[in-house]
Amino acid sequence: MNSFSFEGNYKAKRNINLGGVRAQEDKKRLLEKAQRERKAREAERVRVRNATRIQAFYRGRQAACQTRRLLQESFSQKFAELRHALQNDDTSSDKAQLLVETMRLQLGMMNENDLESLKAATTFIEWLSASDNNVITLPWLADGDEIDDIWEWQLKLLLSKITITSNNQTSNDRMARLNLMRMLIDRDTYTRNGLSPQIATTIQSSMATHLLQRKNIYSIIHDYFLNQQTKQDNETQLITQILINVMKIDTSTPRNGIDSITATNAFVTKILTIRSLITRISRSSFVDIIKNIGMGSILESILQSEKDTVFEQTHVVGLLENVIELRRSTVVHLEPQEMTKFVKVLSALLFKLSPQFFILDEEDQDMINSDDDSDEEERMNMDITSNAVDDLNWKDLDSIEQECLSQLHDPTFLSNIIEPLVDPRVMQISSQQASIMMAAEIFNFLIIRWPAYRDKIFGLLLYNLKVPRGTSKQNFVHQLFSIWISGRVSRELKRLTDASSSSQVISYIQNPEYCGEWNIIILLCELYHRSLITLGDDEFFKPEEGKNPLNTEEILNLSLDLKSITFALFWNTAMLDPSSAISASIDAYALRTSVTRLIQHLHARDSRRPFCPPNHWFVNGLNMASFRETAIADEFSIETEVQDARQPRRAPSKLRMARISPHLGVLNNIPFVLPFEDRVQVFRMFIRNDRKPQYAAMGVPEDMDIDNSFFPPVARVTIRRDHVFEDGFTHLYGLGADLRKKVAISFVDEFGLLEAGVDGGGVFKEFLTTLARQAFDTKYGLFMVTQDQLLYPNSSKYAREPTQLAFFEFLGLIIGKALYEGILVEAAFAGYAHESKFGVLNRLTVDDLPSLDYELYKGLINLKNYDGNVEDLCLDFSITDNDLESSEIIDLVPNGRNIPVTNENRIRYIYLVANYRMNIQIGKQSKAFFRGLSTIIDPKWIRMFNQKELQILLGGATIPIDIDDLQANTVYSGYTEDEDIIQNLWTVLRQANNEERRNFVKFVTSCSRPPLLGFKELNPQFCIRNAGADDTRLPTSSTCVNLLKLPRFSNVQILKQ
Repeated sequence: MNSFSFEGNYKAKRNINLGGVRAQEDKKRLLEKAQRERKAREAERVRVRNATRIQAFYRGRQAACQTRRLLQESFSQKFAELRHALQNDDTSSDKAQLLVETMRLQLGMMNENDLESLKAATTFIEWLSASDNNVITLPWLADGDEIDDIWEWQLKLLLSKITITSNNQTSNDRMARLNLMRMLIDRDTYTRNGLSPQIATTIQSSMATHLLQRKNIYSIIHDYFLNQQTKQDNETQLITQILINVMKIDTSTPRNGIDSITATNAFVTKILTIRSLITRISRSSFVDIIKNIGMGSILESILQSEKDTVFEQTHVVGLLENVIELRRSTVVHLEPQEMTKFVKVLSALLFKLSPQFFILDEEDQDMINSDDDSDEEERMNMDITSNAVDDLNWKDLDSIEQECLSQLHDPTFLSNIIEPLVDPRVMQISSQQASIMMAAEIFNFLIIRWPAYRDKIFGLLLYNLKVPRGTSKQNFVHQLFSIWISGRVSRELKRLTDASSSSQVISYIQNPEYCGEWNIIILLCELYHRSLITLGDDEFFKPEEGKNPLNTEEILNLSLDLKSITFALFWNTAMLDPSSAISASIDAYALRTSVTRLIQHLHARDSRRPFCPPNHWFVNGLNMASFRETAIADEFSIETEVQDARQPRRAPSKLRMARISPHLGVLNNIPFVLPFEDRVQVFRMFIRNDRKPQYAAMGVPEDMDIDNSFFPPVARVTIRRDHVFEDGFTHLYGLGADLRKKVAISFVDEFGLLEAGVDGGGVFKEFLTTLARQAFDTKYGLFMVTQDQLLYPNSSKYAREPTQLAFFEFLGLIIGKALYEGILVEAAFAGYAHESKFGVLNRLTVDDLPSLDYELYKGLINLKNYDGNVEDLCLDFSITDNDLESSEIIDLVPNGRNIPVTNENRIRYIYLVANYRMNIQIGKQSKAFFRGLSTIIDPKWIRMFNQKELQILLGGATIPIDIDDLQANTVYSGYTEDEDIIQNLWTVLRQANNEERRNFVKFVTSCSRPPLLGFKELNPQFCIRNAGADDTRLPTSSTCVNLLKLPRFSNVQILKQ
């Protein structure tokens, strides 16, 4: 069909539905309509209800205003009648009745939020509390008990209604209300107006109790102080009186319902928690309040509240500030028992502060994190002491608060705490020891938390504390020692001397009963170690002069305890619970750090100048064979883990290693508890383990004992005889750690000709000893010698140039290679240089200085012992560095040249000068040397030995030559041991003195000292070869292979010559 055709229809068709309207659609519309009507009715009901409420509120307010106006009129009328009656001779009963009615009207219309009512109330309160009328006591003076009770109730209701924190109030409004409060709880208010003392006391106690219980006056005053922007002297005077009077409660009256203890607790929690309280009231007012309440009561209340209440950090700070102010106020005298409580309070509050609170700045945080004897795990564990709800930092305090809390490291403030405790005239012995234990805990806490102020605290306790005469020794360190040595722990340690009983030591450490004694030993270790830093050997061994706090017998006694503690802590690391602490301020790791530091220092003293009996430092009962095997296995396991390509190459710290392996912990921290010979064996076995990768590469069984000559060389080097050091540096410096492998050396003589021979190890030994002899020659400029002809690095600026530092690093590689191969080197280092270059335990003291600069040492000791005013010497914190023809002034501290040396800071000056001479001047050289040495020898292997022991490892033992040992470890070529020439040789050597024997050994081996463990360690073995039968021929040697070429002499005389 064509869609464009037209058929005549021009309208659309209608759509007609013949089915009718659906019932479902009608129902839906009906429901919607009903819902709309229901909502309309509900909205109308709400509108009517709201209108009713609005109208009711309006009518109520209108009625209230009308009532208030009527009350105001009635009050004004009644108030006028009252004043008129007071001026006339009306009976007291009538006056009292008028007064009660007037008060009833005032209470009815009183509204502190309404400005008009507020002013009216202020007028009435001022009249009521005026001193020229006696209206307050009028009802009690009238006849009848009923009016007394009504009046007392009305006064209490008035107290409940008035406020001092309304924003509408002026200073005059607050003054009127504060004055009324003061009067109503002042006993004199009632006695002055004719009441008996007994009645006055009862009323005063009742009013004070109401203020405490119903009014919660301390909370109101707390809010008042927090809302006040500026100090109002008149108002604070009244508040002071209120705080004093409110505590004068007659606890014998049952109806009071409150006692002085409860009141004091409320005062502590609401008032003493206010920060900067001393700036809100005067110091004299503060002292008056404390004196009236009682220092002992306040301290006892703080101790109780500290247990029962979870304080926010800001409240802890407020309490701490106010407790410090209590002690600063010299007017407030503390009895011995109160002094003990004060120390308890101070410690309890300090331990509630978070560790972050004491961080002054980033530099102070760095001082904490840079502790050489602690690691991340232990620093983390030391932070378990905080119970604070929130964190508050030092920087959040204002300057006044910081000044107040700075008293915690102020020598004067700390002296006022500790001096009464150490005075036997003040404290009884039993309570004195307990108090000193608590004080020790505080000092340990401050030393740990505030590292920036350690020196100030140490200076006070060591040098400025006034210990009264009549005590056993005039120093605090000895008092700590006496307390420790008389304690149960020390007595038990004397019994637990065997290694197998070390676990029992841990049980004493973990027992809370002995936390006081552990605090004593930690503080003793910290103080004694600090005093030893600047104590010369001459002073150390002369305790009668008073410089050394302990005599030799006491040091031996103490060191035995230290040995037991340190060994137990390293040997039983697995028993230590990181989540628990010995006390609130210390944990087992802090104990281990302090005790280890001191015992290391004492052992260093004994090594330098022996004062201990033989085997004093050894731990009894150790199975050394088992110990060596376990230590070597643990070392191999750790090295395998560190060298795993999937793991970061970060060597474990000494203390982390102690957690991994107790055996290695002992070897790296307190190695001297093991015999030196056993440690040398462990060292040699460590080196053998280190060669295992080479064994595997060559297919050699690990249990086969072969030397380095078996392996192919990692490098073949040609060395000119007259340029040994330069050629060695050029060819070997770049090898780095590969220098541990075999290196083949060929020499070129002065004519440029290659010397014949194959390096089987002997040529390299000759190269190494020749290089060392040349490098350590002072003419070469790398090293200098002391008065005792001991070597130390050149301290000139030229020696710190990059090229020279590379030479030092190369020498470290060479010395490391000598130790690695067991080749003895004829070189003796100065004691302090040995310590710094070999990185041994980081325990340099002023007493190491004489080997470098004896005159400077004497000057520093004289300065330390100078009795006059040090400022008269015109010293400052700088030092002149003389270098060749130039000199330079070096500041020991920032701007040191402008900081004078005083009696208070001279110890720090002495330490800084010694540190500069021994560490800074040769710091770069020593680091470069140690960098090279540690490339070959693992640093933790070196830590097993002290300076003398390392010197023996490097250059041989300084013991007499044992000819029998040499004979037993000699091999022969062309001879037999039974031949006459050989027997004659040994006979001649036995007849020679030790010096001649040394010369003989040096002639053959290049070193005059024997190996530590005997000539069996020589590699190659000592050998005597037949050099033919010729009486005119002299013996010769090849030191590179320890070979003596001995002609067959015809008689003993020729041999002896």
